[in-house]
Amino acid sequence: MEARDDEPAGGERWRRLQHWLHRQEVVLFALLALSAGGIGVTDFAPRFGFRYWMAMVPVFAAVSLAAGGVRARHGHKGVARALAGGLVHWLGVFFAMFLVFLLYRSGRMNNEAAGLVALLVLALGTFLDGVRTQWELCLAGAVLALSVAVTALAEQYLWGAFLPLSLLAFVGLIGWRRLSGR
Repeated sequence: MEARDDEPAGGERWRRLQHWLHRQEVVLFALLALSAGGIGVTDFAPRFGFRYWMAMVPVFAAVSLAAGGVRARHGHKGVARALAGGLVHWLGVFFAMFLVFLLYRSGRMNNEAAGLVALLVLALGTFLDGVRTQWELCLAGAVLALSVAVTALAEQYLWGAFLPLSLLAFVGLIGWRRLSGR
């Protein structure tokens, strides 16, 4: 497809990327599904739980940075500044995860506790990034934090609580979008 004279060469690809990223319901649901998988890993194979949450930091960061870049460009704001702020934020989250790893490796935390604390760090990082960028990430962070509480209080009922909460959050997001006309 040919670019218009007043449009950069990659304009069509960028528009397609923007359209895809504006499908935040799908992205939010994917993050929540990955989180549900991680909760299962943490619950049934605690020694892999921490590693799973460490691997999720770059995934959550990539989604957040991509969405932040699109929003900044769409809002005619400084993309570089938005990406730099997001990058610093997620590097901080990754560093906090590394500190959890140090506590785990030094024997001050067992596998299961390290996995839950790593999930809590990811929940807080996601929530705070949502405060900084978009409310949907606040919702995802809150659901992750709630799953930590549910796991700590009633581990045997974990799947029975997390999956309906995720579905409720997803349906609420879609309903809000439809009512607000977005």
